[in-house]
This record gives sequence, structure tokens and C-alpha cells, in this order.
Amino acid sequence: MSITAPATPAAFVSALKAGDPARAASIAAAMLKARTPLGAQWQGVARFAASEAEWSIAVEAMRRYVLDDPAAVDRRLALVDILSQAGRIDEVVEILEPIAARLPADARIRHALGIGLIERGDREPGLEHLRAALAVAPGSGATWLALANARRFSHGDAEFSRLADAQPLFSRMPGPDRAQGLYAFGKALDDLGEHERAFAAFAEGARLVAATRPYDAAGDRAAALAAIRAPAVTDVPPVDTRADGRAIFVTGKPRSGTTLVEQILASHSRVAGGGEINVLGSAVRGALGPDGARAVQSGVPDSEAQEAVRRRYGHLLTTRFGADGQVVDKSLNTSRFARMIRDAMPDAPILWLRRDPLDTAWSSFRTYFAQGAGWSFDLAAMGRYHAIEDALHAYWQAHYGAKLLTVQYADLVADPDATIATLLTHTGLPDEPGVRQFHAGRRVVQTASVDQVRQPINRAGLDSAAPYRDKLAPYERAYGEARAALGLS
Repeated sequence: MSITAPATPAAFVSALKAGDPARAASIAAAMLKARTPLGAQWQGVARFAASEAEWSIAVEAMRRYVLDDPAAVDRRLALVDILSQAGRIDEVVEILEPIAARLPADARIRHALGIGLIERGDREPGLEHLRAALAVAPGSGATWLALANARRFSHGDAEFSRLADAQPLFSRMPGPDRAQGLYAFGKALDDLGEHERAFAAFAEGARLVAATRPYDAAGDRAAALAAIRAPAVTDVPPVDTRADGRAIFVTGKPRSGTTLVEQILASHSRVAGGGEINVLGSAVRGALGPDGARAVQSGVPDSEAQEAVRRRYGHLLTTRFGADGQVVDKSLNTSRFARMIRDAMPDAPILWLRRDPLDTAWSSFRTYFAQGAGWSFDLAAMGRYHAIEDALHAYWQAHYGAKLLTVQYADLVADPDATIATLLTHTGLPDEPGVRQFHAGRRVVQTASVDQVRQPINRAGLDSAAPYRDKLAPYERAYGEARAALGLS
């Protein structure tokens, strides 16, 4: 990441305006090294670096922002946010614990610390901090949702009564917080088997979010079709694959078992980590410019572009995970970059999860996705999105080659030993006992599956949509129609 222009704020802004994030990151790194006195402006540099998965730069820039006003709690929370995005949860806890001891009535601190502890596997202490936050701010839908996702409610549960009593408070909160409170209430009601009331809570929460996160099904369909219909390039010479041997890609529809598989593989001694790291898009933008994603979808770039993407991707992996060990990349929308992965990183295995459509749909509808996923808040939109994902899977299953393995969630549940052995064989990892005890580890989990993957593999996720089947009719209808329109049987 060498630069030729001066490492100045003006040069940084110029690189941003030119749509050159890799150059902007290089300049930011140079300004950090030179200790350029940016003061509060370091926050903007940190946010930019985070958006491009340049985590070393993002964290250090946010630390400079904190040093500009060390007593400001808001600035420390901004650093915590960046560290959390970077998966550095131990550092999050290390920063927040002394602040929580000094400011025990600060609900923001107790909320953030509770989530951090739960994500790294310290469930009970985490729940206690969330409860402390709720004692101060009982109408916080975000805190109730974090608590509900980390535990199971039962009849006669005093905490359920408090959640029910908080419902009038949610109505006075901003839209996102109100929606999260409804999702928390729906989850608790589902635990209790009160399916009608649970669905009503989820549906109302989804309605609130859908208004702010529209989903363009027609545009998504067109982009997906462009990706699979792009002509194959036959004159690109074989690429040097020495730099791409780290990644193991895990993809599939959200809530199809991808986090479970990621946790199994990441429990292996040769794997440095993983998760929804979302660096492939950043690698494409950094290597090919702001229109890089469109170029990837409409046709395979030449070997020079492939090399640039591969090296940029490798750099971003090293930035987050260090230089050693394999990495499980279960980033969202990996299916849209399958062509680039195949051509630029041909040695990288892909595991594509498949789960019963209704179970996947219900699991998505009851999940509050913190960002994006506009399709998940409307059942008909979800049906169209799932059909598009089916079309991508069908195409790549037929054309990708031996590096793509389709994994049925039902097979993983029915015969974990055999399926895990298949996963290890496909990814080139030797068998070892730890992968079958993945739930006992203390790895960080930062998805809605945080509670489920702390348990042994079980059958709870099979036929989970059964009590709601009649409510899912809009999904089934749209899904069937969209599949037919895409030529899928």
C-alpha cells in the first residue's frame, strides 16, 4: 500500500473523491504513522476505514479520537463500536468493565458490556449487565432483544412479565428501538408456545422496519441473472493461487445453518477465526474501484484484475486475523461473488448451506437483522429473494466445479459425525475432536444464532415453521411464483 502523494488530510479527501479507497487507506495509515494532528476528525477516518474493512487503521484512528478527549464516555463507546465490528470483543470488555464499575447507572455501558460478554461466551455475567441496563432504561427495545436472544422464557417467568409490562414503553420509543422491543416480545411468546401473539408481534416489528429498508426485488433479480448469465472467459491464464489458500467460504440463505458450520470449522486448531467479515466487497472496490462489483457481476475481469482482488482480499484478511491460519468467511451475499471467487481464488472451497425453505423463511422473519436484509421484513419479498438465491445455487452447483459442496442442514442434524467429516474433507482440514465440541468453546459469536450455537447440534431447528405455516402463505405463494419465473422446478 505505498503512496506517492503527500500523506495529508487534503490527499486523503482527494482519494475519497476519486473513488480510490485503497489509496485513501494508505494515506490514512501514513497519517497515523506521522501522528498527524487531526483531533476529532480521526473519527471520520476511523469510520471510513471500518467501511472498507481496514480494521487496523480503523481501530488506531478511533484510539486517536479518544485521546483527543480521554474523559468523554461517548468517544470510548465509539471505540467500542469499532472494536466490536472488528471482532475484538476481549478488548471491548477490557474497556467497558472499569467504566461500568465507575458509572453503574449508565445503561449504554451496561448494555454494551452485556452484549460483549454474551458474544464471547460469558452468558450469565452478560445477562446481569443487560438486566442492570433495563433497570435504568426499561423501555430499551435493543436491550430487551439482546436479553431475549440469549435466554429461553418459560411459563411463570417473572422476566417475561417485565417484558410484557414494557410494551407501552416501546410505543414511545424511536422506530428501530420499538421494533426491537416487538421482536423481543415475539421471541418470548414463541418460547411460551403462544404462536398467534408471537406472530403478531413479529409482524408488527417487521412492518416498522420494512418502511425504512425497502427491498428492490426486480433490481436484485436482474443483478443475479447478470452474474450467472455472464459469458465465460476462456483466455484468462491460470492464476497464481499462493496468496488465496486461507479462505474457506460458507454461504447460503441467512438462517440456513451457516453460523453453525462456521463455528464447527472455526473450532479447528488450524483456523484463525471467521464470521460475517464482509471483506470481499471491500476487496473488489479497493482493487477495481467503485464500479468493481458491477464489473464482477457482468463479466469475469482479466487476470490482472483477479490478481488485484486476490491480493486486496488477502491483505484485508491479514488486517483482521493476522498472517497465520485459515479463515472461515461467511459474509453476506457471497453468492453474488461466486464467479470472482472461482476465477480469482480457485483453490478456495465453498460450502453452500441448504435448509427447508419454510423453516428458513420463518427463522428469518422472526430475526431482527441489524442492518440491510430489507427482504426479511416482508414475507412476499422474502419469497422472491429466496427464489433468486435458489437460482444462484442451481447455476453454481452445475457450473462451479469440485470446490463447491452443497450441505443440507437436515443431514448435519441427522448425522453430525458423518457430515462434519465431509466438511473437513472438503476444506482440507484434518479431523480432530475439537470440531465436534464446538459448542463448548469460547469463540466470539456475533450473529442472531449466538444462543443456538452454544449448544450441541440438535433437532430444534427442524420443522420449526410448523406452528406458523398458515401465516407464511404469502411467502409460499411468492416463492413458488418467483421460482417458476426463474425456470426452477
